[in-house]
Amino acid sequence: MIFTKDRCGPCAKTKEFIYDLLEHNLPLTETLSFLKAENHSALVEAYNLNLYPTLLVTGPNGLEVERVVGGTAIRDCVEAKLIEIYRSNNS
Repeated sequence: MIFTKDRCGPCAKTKEFIYDLLEHNLPLTETLSFLKAENHSALVEAYNLNLYPTLLVTGPNGLEVERVVGGTAIRDCVEAKLIEIYRSNNS
């Protein structure tokens, strides 16, 4: 899940970048979603989110597995995951 806020420049740039990547990389389409912090206050509170954008990876039980904060860090993380997927599919 990537949490964003309205009127957040880095959030908008990150969304645009991710949408462009997802257009050509279907494996992530099923696992990555954007949530507006303003619309999900219970999750924001539960995960103690206060910086945006934030990529939050959770396990099947809902426990936090990984947190990446900031547009550049999120873009780098998603690109790395795509490279990992590509390599595992082409080995």
